[in-house]
Amino acid sequence: AVDPGDRIVTGTNGMAQLTMVDQARLSLRPSTQFVIEAYPDRRESEQGGVLNLIKGTLRTFTGLLASANRERFVMKTRVATVGIRGSGNILYACEDKECDESVSGIAHAEGALTVNHTIEGSHAITFGDFAGPGLPPQQGGAQTLITGPGQTVLVTGKGDVKYIPTPQFMADAATNPTGAAK
Repeated sequence: AVDPGDRIVTGTNGMAQLTMVDQARLSLRPSTQFVIEAYPDRRESEQGGVLNLIKGTLRTFTGLLASANRERFVMKTRVATVGIRGSGNILYACEDKECDESVSGIAHAEGALTVNHTIEGSHAITFGDFAGPGLPPQQGGAQTLITGPGQTVLVTGKGDVKYIPTPQFMADAATNPTGAAK
């Protein structure tokens, strides 16, 4: 059992699969740090969910709660908040030298980066002019971009955003959810 506030950490060769109360599934890839800040404790709850990806890769399969109350569920990183409007995505968060070179080379930036790949449905990515790590965007400077199936977006800590080709490690996570050898 995992409770709100618990930090889940996977090692360099480890993975974790979480099944939520609404049958949503979360797959944490190697070298990931993740916190469930809030999540309903029963299917009929009106409470929303906040999933915080500190670093690493998170693959989601949205469950019944998020399907009915999409506006109440978000995933966040240091530089972006991703509203769950679809049924599956891959979210990647990194900082500086820990970033996969396929992403840091595209960004040409130092600091925190977030990449979201939408597999199914759509996602609302809010970025820019944040009040600080883990806090919602401030009024005025924040922008939201809606992505569709197959689209990948990179967001930098400076509020830069651009569509990018899907990095190979994310494409692999989209087609091979267990991480098993092909």
